[in-house]
Amino acid sequence: MRRLLGVLLALSVIGCASNPDTPPSVEVLIPQPVACAADPGPPPDYPDNDQALAQAKDIFVGVQLLKAGRILRIAREAELNAALSACIGS
Repeated sequence: MRRLLGVLLALSVIGCASNPDTPPSVEVLIPQPVACAADPGPPPDYPDNDQALAQAKDIFVGVQLLKAGRILRIAREAELNAALSACIGS
C-alpha cells in the first residue's frame, strides 16, 4: 500500500512538473492595405469644350453650354467622391 501511495505521489509531482505555465497568447491585428476596386467610369464629354464655345452663335448659347458643363462636372465630382469614400471606408 505504501508503495502504491508513493508511486501515485511521484506521478502527481511529475505531472505538475511537466506542464509549465505558458503566458496567454495575444492576437495582434495589423492593418493590410488593399486595392480599391471602385471604378467611377470614364469622364463624360462636356458640352462646354473650346470648339463648342467658339461655334456658339451668341453669348446666351455659350452661357447655356457653360451651365450644362458645370452641372456635369458637379455630378462627376459627386461620383468621384463616392468612389473615394467607398475606398476609404473599406
